[in-house]
Amino acid sequence: MKFSEFAESLAELYPCQNIQNQPKSEIYTFRPISERSELDSKILYVGFSKDFLQKDQSFPENFLCLFHESEDISFLFTSTVQSKYNVILLKWNKEFWEIFNVVSSLFLAESRYTSQINQLMAASNTGRGLQHLVDEFYRLTGYPVIVIDTSYRILTMQGYDVPEDELKLKEQKEYGYLTEKNLERMKRDKIYEQLRQAPNKIHYGTPPDSRYGFLDVLIYVHGIEMAEIGVMEYGRKFERYDFELMNFLKQLISWELSKENFIISNRGLMHSIFLAELLEQRFTNLEAIERRRKMLNWKVCRYLRIFTVFSSDQRIFRQKAEFLSIHLKNLLPDCRWVINDNNLVFLITKDQNTMEEFLPDNALSQILIRNNMYGVLSNSFSHLTDVKKCYAQTLAVQEFAERDREKLPIICYENYSILHIAKILAETNDLTDFYHPAILAIRDYDEKNHTYYLETLWEYLIHVDNPTESSRNLCIHKNTFFYRINKLKELFQLNLNNGIERMRLLLTMEFMKYR
Repeated sequence: MKFSEFAESLAELYPCQNIQNQPKSEIYTFRPISERSELDSKILYVGFSKDFLQKDQSFPENFLCLFHESEDISFLFTSTVQSKYNVILLKWNKEFWEIFNVVSSLFLAESRYTSQINQLMAASNTGRGLQHLVDEFYRLTGYPVIVIDTSYRILTMQGYDVPEDELKLKEQKEYGYLTEKNLERMKRDKIYEQLRQAPNKIHYGTPPDSRYGFLDVLIYVHGIEMAEIGVMEYGRKFERYDFELMNFLKQLISWELSKENFIISNRGLMHSIFLAELLEQRFTNLEAIERRRKMLNWKVCRYLRIFTVFSSDQRIFRQKAEFLSIHLKNLLPDCRWVINDNNLVFLITKDQNTMEEFLPDNALSQILIRNNMYGVLSNSFSHLTDVKKCYAQTLAVQEFAERDREKLPIICYENYSILHIAKILAETNDLTDFYHPAILAIRDYDEKNHTYYLETLWEYLIHVDNPTESSRNLCIHKNTFFYRINKLKELFQLNLNNGIERMRLLLTMEFMKYR
């Protein structure tokens, strides 16, 4: 350790006077001074003033000089000593071995600190992430530790299962966020204001409603405030090296948070992280979700939808995603977004169950087309607990959206849900086993006779009681349409007045689209 660091540590225990000519001089161990000592500049020599006088004015470079109150130590204040040596003067009326215990404990603390630094470095280099790094810090120090981001989300915590849980820390772990009580405490005590003004962004204090002190440290990534570390003074009092170790841990966590995957999954930390957690269903209860929603002041709307945007070119998707998010925010001011699984995911919130913004000719569709992207809109839902389920809907029909994107850059899950059913059935069954037999017969008849009965049946089933619309879509006269329907009934024994029969016919034609 540096001589100046040893002097500071000793001064915290006993009043002493320092003469430091080279304060940054390194000392690796300590030794009692004696006549036979061969002086080494890297050793701290310890002895009484009379022991140093016996060296015939040949002083060690670093020494701790003990003296009794009545002793003459004026020789230590000569210009020669003050210009060449590092000296600590300590009045000592106890046994000599007792100072050795003190010095030994200080060197041991420095050695332990060095070992802890090396072990934290090793933990960081394993690539096992933030939790492993925090676990290792807790193992080395025994201090409970928590890391939260700027939206008060708990990134990781360890060791807070303490018997005296005045601050409801176990409850925080369950919710995944700081409790309102602790947030109020931090605002009341102006923790963040003090942290930002403190040297090295480190602050120590004891909350009025807790018997334990807390060491708080701010984490910056590329100059941006990203997170905070909180360490509880539990089990033993903080020592000087604990503050230095926290400063080192701060740097390791900053490096961990700056890794690309973390930044990508946490863009727009306040709102995007909450949406990402809803997509992954990390919350365990409704109370936690509602508490978080209120904290972020999310508007309560009756109609919610997930809109997921995909791209076939992932190399430039992220740059396009930023661009698209700006445009969609202009079209839908209350929407939230996050990049999740390399997809751009929006939570759309509306008071009316309308979808004009997603129609083919509107601005959003045109933006997607120009950027070679496409999107899927989920079913409407009303509770944030359904975010993950509706996100899964958009993923389930992605392949169909990609197939049809030239015709429709945005598709609705509700229009493709039967294809989703077909996809699920086809995973464990032969889909043709579910076909209405008449459909295959009609298809074969059309191919052999160059007729359009299957197309006519589709229009009939889709546009119920609307022959005008059906005939218009087929580009035929209404009488021709009626003629074909009658021929279908006659040739294939169809009972089109039966709802179950009509449902089976329609399902079969939808299933055929999947194949």
